[in-house]
Amino acid sequence: MAVGEITRDGFSYLAVKGLSKTTTALTKGNVVIFDTDGWITAGDAAVGPHGVCLTTSAASGQQVCSVLLRGCVIVPKANETQFQGNAVKWNATAAAILVEDKDNLQSIIGTVIADVAKAAVTTEIVLLQ
Repeated sequence: MAVGEITRDGFSYLAVKGLSKTTTALTKGNVVIFDTDGWITAGDAAVGPHGVCLTTSAASGQQVCSVLLRGCVIVPKANETQFQGNAVKWNATAAAILVEDKDNLQSIIGTVIADVAKAAVTTEIVLLQ
């Protein structure tokens, strides 16, 4: 499966259509937050609620985008081993998911669904809302 694809059809999910923030490009599979007048890629310290962008859009005015707010999705991951149940956060610099300490609740965006090898470039997560 590719980055930004919804998985686990039997699992309840919520995807919304919205607009990107003016002059902000969005990439399918990246973690996003809503900022005043549109969706933007989340920064490292961004506090949720978080979503995952399901479409790629250019940075030319506000563009229509789809965002997954609840459900299971494939996202890019950092070069680390991830295990089922790991809490994960978004790292904007790496544009990837990293394992996070479960005590840091504000930055946790989801949970890894299945073990993933270090060399893998994607992981499947369930978004926490």
